[in-house]
Amino acid sequence: MKGSKFLVQVTDYAMNTATYKVEVQTGEQEELPEMIAFDLDKGCWTSFTRDSFSSDLTSYAPSDLTFYAATIVDHYVLASTDEGDLYVMPEDELTNLTRVANLGTVLSDMAYNPADGKIYGVADGSLVTVDRFTAEVQAVGQIPVTTNTLACSEDGTFYCNEYGTGKIWQFTLDSLKTEPPVKYDFDGDGTVSRGDVQALLDYATGVRTTVSHREHADFDGNGEITTRDAYLFETRLDAGDLTGVKLAVETSLSTTQYLQAMEVNPNNGLLCWVSYATMTYEGYTYGFAYYFEIDPEAGTYSLYNNLDHEMSCLIIPKQAAGSDWTTPTEEVSGIQISPETVTLLRGSSVTLSAAVLPWTVTDRSVTWSSANPEVATVDENGVVTGVTPGTAVITATSVRNPNVSASCTVTVESVEITLKGALRDQEGNSVLFSWDMAQSTWTKERALDTSLISVTRDTKNDKLYIMDGESKAWNMHRVDPSTGKLEASAANAAGAPFWDLAYSQYFSTEEAPKITGVYNSYFLTPKDPMNLDTVSFNLRDYLDIASTNALVAVTSLGYERIERYGAEYDAEHFVLLDNGGYIWNWWVYEDSEGYRNFMRLYASNLAQYESFDSHEGYRYCSLITGEDGNLYLSAFNGETSTFYQMIEVTDAEIPRYDATPIGNVGSSTGPAALYAAEGGAKAEASHQIRDLTDAEPVEAADAQVGEPAAAKPSARFTMTRVAPTTGRAEEPMSGVIVGEEEREVTVEVTAKDAQGSSLAANNGLTMVTYDASALELKDVRISGDYTARLTAAGAVTFGYIAAAALEAGAPVATLTFAVKEGNTQNTYITVTHKEANGEKPGYVEQLPVEFTHTHTELRNEKVATCTEPGYTGDTYCKDCGLLIRQGELLPALGHDYEAEVTAPTCTEQGYTTHTCSRCGDSYVDGYTESLGHDWDGGSVTTPATCEEDGVRTFACNHCSETRTETIPATGHTWDEGVVKQEAGCTEDGVMRYTCVSCHATREENITATGHQYTKTVVDPTCTSSGYEQYLCFACGYEYHDHFTAPLGHDYEAVLTEPTCTEQGYTTHTCSRCEDHYVDGYVEALGHAWGEWTKEIAEDCFHPGVEVLPGCGRQPLVSRGRGLRIETRHHERNGRRSISAQWDPDPGPAGDHSVPDGRGAGDRGR
Repeated sequence: MKGSKFLVQVTDYAMNTATYKVEVQTGEQEELPEMIAFDLDKGCWTSFTRDSFSSDLTSYAPSDLTFYAATIVDHYVLASTDEGDLYVMPEDELTNLTRVANLGTVLSDMAYNPADGKIYGVADGSLVTVDRFTAEVQAVGQIPVTTNTLACSEDGTFYCNEYGTGKIWQFTLDSLKTEPPVKYDFDGDGTVSRGDVQALLDYATGVRTTVSHREHADFDGNGEITTRDAYLFETRLDAGDLTGVKLAVETSLSTTQYLQAMEVNPNNGLLCWVSYATMTYEGYTYGFAYYFEIDPEAGTYSLYNNLDHEMSCLIIPKQAAGSDWTTPTEEVSGIQISPETVTLLRGSSVTLSAAVLPWTVTDRSVTWSSANPEVATVDENGVVTGVTPGTAVITATSVRNPNVSASCTVTVESVEITLKGALRDQEGNSVLFSWDMAQSTWTKERALDTSLISVTRDTKNDKLYIMDGESKAWNMHRVDPSTGKLEASAANAAGAPFWDLAYSQYFSTEEAPKITGVYNSYFLTPKDPMNLDTVSFNLRDYLDIASTNALVAVTSLGYERIERYGAEYDAEHFVLLDNGGYIWNWWVYEDSEGYRNFMRLYASNLAQYESFDSHEGYRYCSLITGEDGNLYLSAFNGETSTFYQMIEVTDAEIPRYDATPIGNVGSSTGPAALYAAEGGAKAEASHQIRDLTDAEPVEAADAQVGEPAAAKPSARFTMTRVAPTTGRAEEPMSGVIVGEEEREVTVEVTAKDAQGSSLAANNGLTMVTYDASALELKDVRISGDYTARLTAAGAVTFGYIAAAALEAGAPVATLTFAVKEGNTQNTYITVTHKEANGEKPGYVEQLPVEFTHTHTELRNEKVATCTEPGYTGDTYCKDCGLLIRQGELLPALGHDYEAEVTAPTCTEQGYTTHTCSRCGDSYVDGYTESLGHDWDGGSVTTPATCEEDGVRTFACNHCSETRTETIPATGHTWDEGVVKQEAGCTEDGVMRYTCVSCHATREENITATGHQYTKTVVDPTCTSSGYEQYLCFACGYEYHDHFTAPLGHDYEAVLTEPTCTEQGYTTHTCSRCEDHYVDGYVEALGHAWGEWTKEIAEDCFHPGVEVLPGCGRQPLVSRGRGLRIETRHHERNGRRSISAQWDPDPGPAGDHSVPDGRGAGDRGR
């Protein structure tokens, strides 16, 4: 284990917990890289140096998240994601993430300001502060230049790149807070910014008819508003005279795009910048990421190598030690729950996040609860599941401080829609179905006569077109949805199994329906469903951009009016889904040369649910547009088809579709193909004019049918990458370039003075006029930092501003014209130079457009077929496209049908197939009913037994089909039975029966006999009750009844008198049971002693003897000194005995011996 920072938690016996941060180096300390950034192309943290090439980039730390902005504060990195979540992590361990909270916005860059200790960020061009502990965001002000980068020096000076240019600007908090003069707010948005330069240029060009504060727009003082005024205004903005934002340095870059990374190096004070831009060349898009080091004080910069990859989150570790600001705390300040409101469909789930703040709290865990679990439930991980429509409040409560909580309001809705389609059920049958999504499952409506891959509905005629699953044929069938029966069938000349079909709402008529479809990377152009061909749009190159390779579903949103290249088109809006989950908005229009298209790409969240793998060569997906305006998708995973509701999110930074699962057809069911979603609130038709300024044109071509493409792994794809390509011609003078085939004319305009000489220009206004009957304007590309153009019939006026003057002879604009069909006359294009710098040259160029027709070709030649007339072909000029000679029609040949009769079988109809010998077209008629089976008498194939049914099998006399009937089981035949176990008094016995046929056995109970009692009367005693005893003579069981009370004792008393030594008492004895007790005690009388007399005097050898006369009531007792004498009467023989013993404490007796030989301790009788 390697590391230097550890958190240690200590808990005592009372469960009081304290957290300590310990800094101790374990293992070998690793040296930090010079610079670290987040590689958006690879999705990981990358380390590099100023001298690195793209091949030198080294993965520093992996990441499951995508980070857009970051800065570093005293060795801790603060970084925010593409979802707006703020994380903190040690600079030497970027995988050790701690989530702070959600910012509520997405930052494109962050910077630490050492001057005030705050974190700053860029959010939609505004400067904000970010609380490093709670992720609270507060607005500071709008940055006057459009930017997505930010860096800050030690003294609090901020730097940023003006998006789309190579300019680096600087500002301070004080200058940002200074209110710019409102008189320069020409676009009227309340701020003074680059947008006001554009507004002034638009006004000078004629694009705008008014501007705010026009009286302050005459910067050159000549009394009128020209492009020169817009240039002078832009110059003052660059100098910081108006907004406090100053131009620090202008690099050699012509443009910047997408995310970039910028940071001030804390070790040397230089501004470090990883720029990014793309360039498209010959259909391929390349990325350029140049690393710069900038000295803002000197106004100089050094350009290093191209790192190729789009980078964000530039962080530069500080070599010096920093303060420790990450000390743990026990105090909870609040909880951020995200999101705070959410709408769920019934049965769907969403995961809420709860961030206990500040992030340094030692225990950030929460408990989750639902105030209304009947509507929505929540588990311990914050996963909320909608149960029934309604509202529920979900609360997260801090475990550390239960008094702190936060709540989310959850609204559960049901999908008010009925889906209709076709599917394969669990038995493998193709059926039409419907599913009211308020119900729990789908309902079969009727059987289909065909297998299926895809289906669509002709809404004008209420017919279904179904492509079957017959391999290598994939025939098309017209089906009546009310019966499920085939009405017509046709061969599939396209030779491809279209994975999804869509009815063309705009190009179809009631008499001539048309459909489209998708297969691999191909989109089928609208055509007759019963006469398919291979003319398709191929999206292979475009799918490569999104790291996908196949289209899987298609639907139509209907007619829309769109605008592109200054022209309007009547188009049908299709929506395509690819196997990476991306949505392709696809506008198809038709001109004299066939179908054409514009496209735009949207994101979706489908990839988190589906992988869109191929199953048996098919994708089995289906996309439809509901009557409620939402999309509905059916996706097959090999086991079941899952349905999704897809809602367009138009207010997101990147337009996208959000998908929600709403049900599946069940296990082992599917694939399911949808053709209608009925009900729900009606969506308004989208027939407005759309300006598709970032849409890409695509032309149709013949599809190449082959094996389905394998799924590509989905890579990160930046959806905002839609940039027009720019080019610069090498011709130094205004002139006309006619294309090799004379179908396109390019005009390159250079700035001219009054004499027609080329000049370097910072600003200008030019008008170009042309013959609109001969030429059609297709594209205008204008050079400069700001451009404007005004287009009218046969004329276009454009203005431009360039901070760095456009070189003399360099094109200020390139115009592209298409030569209209049928044009035979040479023509002119007139260029009028109205403004250049501070002058009005007025110089006019008349540029000739000349055509020749020496190369001809035959076009539109067509061989006559059975159904369509032929054409001899038209003669055209290959260079300019002029029609020289028109061809002639050839009549259609008509079909040459040959009939083939297919006889009916037992189960299938008979019919006659008519096939054209020339074109293979066919139709079927002459249907005859199936014969039906002719069954024999049947035979027993499985005999019936006592318990199991038997089977009788019948065979058809005409075919190999069989059917079976059940022979009922015979049932058991039981014998009379034998006793297995005798019945007892309380326990049943058992009788066993045996089947005489199969020897199976069964058992029945023999009812218990019950007890048989004898009665004995037991009389009561003094202490015991009397009763009747009942004893079962069979089993010995007994019980007692009819109890009588005990008699009680009958006592008789006998008195015993007291004596000298014994008490007196009374004895009571029962006359019935001899029970007795004693009471009436009387104290003993004691002895009646006389006086002591000396009987023997003591001498040297013997003690004396004293005699006590006997008790009058007891025997005589005598006692001498040292000797005790007692006499007692023995009642046995009437004799009296005397016993004597030495006094236990005799006095001194001398030293003499006893004459008779007895010692003082002897005892005598």
